[in-house]
Amino acid sequence: MSDRPLLPARLAIGLFLLAGVVLPLAAAVHARVSGPRLHGEVVAIAGPSVVAQEAARRANAMSRHPVDARVIASGDDLSPDADAARDQVASGAAAAAVVIDLREAGDTILVADWLPDDVAEQLVADSSAVSASYGRTLRAERVPPPHPTHRRLPALLVALSITVGVVLAAAVSAWRGPVAATARRGAARLAGTAAAGCVVGALVATLAGADRPLETALTCAVTVAVSAWLVLAAESVLGLAGLGLATGLLLGPVAPLLGGADPAYLPSPWWEVDRLAPQQAALRLLQHDLMGIGVAGVRSWLLLLAWAAIAVLTLVAARQERPATRRP
Repeated sequence: MSDRPLLPARLAIGLFLLAGVVLPLAAAVHARVSGPRLHGEVVAIAGPSVVAQEAARRANAMSRHPVDARVIASGDDLSPDADAARDQVASGAAAAAVVIDLREAGDTILVADWLPDDVAEQLVADSSAVSASYGRTLRAERVPPPHPTHRRLPALLVALSITVGVVLAAAVSAWRGPVAATARRGAARLAGTAAAGCVVGALVATLAGADRPLETALTCAVTVAVSAWLVLAAESVLGLAGLGLATGLLLGPVAPLLGGADPAYLPSPWWEVDRLAPQQAALRLLQHDLMGIGVAGVRSWLLLLAWAAIAVLTLVAARQERPATRRP
């Protein structure tokens, strides 16, 4: 078989505009109109047991902005465990924490500094409504992560890694064609883009002054490689149209990140879709690597590796179906 694209090349621009402009724009407009949406974020509550439990019940009953309010156990009702509440917010175990001290005139809400401003404001507003329901006022305080880092740096690094991966794939395709002529050349493409990803990761970890340089470099390297492999896989099946589609799908969701928005707080259905995207996995891993927040569990790594496996399997299948290329 020849390497003629399975879809007309003129679809490239249309697919790029659809995936990279129209859908992200629709998500941005929807988010702007509806505001940030909470999806069960953890809110810790420290205070007298009876009051804290009732506050948690009222918070969990707010169906419009659902949260997962949890009471922090304390051995002394007169002295709420404010240190434990602060530690949970700083580590990313909770998005916010409310400290109820009946010896004071009002309560205090500790909000994670890494949250987008609109999300933080929504948490404060909802918590203020709960405090007001039992006659208390609320004072807000932002809590920095264990490793203070600019809030947008992880998102910027995700955008950089994705962009480098897309450019690498486009360069390889322009040089050697969309499908490798042999299995050895196909493996060389994968190895070459992975090696380039390692170089990018090492540079990023060094220039960013990461507290976890090895983890940061690895996350960026894998993100570059996965992005490049997905573009190569799409192009091997759809030709130039695949390049446009994959580029749009990879770069389109990055635009909100550059504006300081977090896709985790988009309304449905965008939030559900984004949870499965490689960009989201890379963002969570870099937030952990650079800021020390949250737990970079196996889910994010499994998600990235799953996308890598899909790309590799697609490339293998495409070469078997269309084994010949014009340029060996």
